[in-house]
Amino acid sequence: MKNISYFDPQLDKVDRSEAIECWIKMTVAGPDSSIYEENFWAFEYYDLMTDDHPIEALSLIIDTLKMNQTGHIVGNLAAGPLEDLLARNGRKIIGRVETEAKSNPLFSKLIAGVWQNSMSDEIWNRVQAISDKSGLDQLYKNKDNQSQ
Repeated sequence: MKNISYFDPQLDKVDRSEAIECWIKMTVAGPDSSIYEENFWAFEYYDLMTDDHPIEALSLIIDTLKMNQTGHIVGNLAAGPLEDLLARNGRKIIGRVETEAKSNPLFSKLIAGVWQNSMSDEIWNRVQAISDKSGLDQLYKNKDNQSQ
């Protein structure tokens, strides 16, 4: 089990693919399981990235979405890392988020699962403008299908 704390200088040594796989495993397993505990380092990695490395965090979120589009993962990805990224670094990242949403219909549906949180009204309005709520029920319908 990896141990990444909020001040770990070894972030550059984390394998992105492994972090994505472990974040998905942790999310599927849910709290109160050994799988969740073993893979919780991936949550901390995503959290650090959304704080300190917004461009890389956006790429990580997009790659996670490419790897798994089940409703449970999509819902957690939207309400977790993507929402955190926009709340913490909205001004720095909104242009890239808008660009991605224009070229990636699945990503624009992912954005529909984000809540305002602590985003400024300006950022929130821009998020809402690129959010595709059509077919949202279909996207999240797979909530019980949590397989990879």
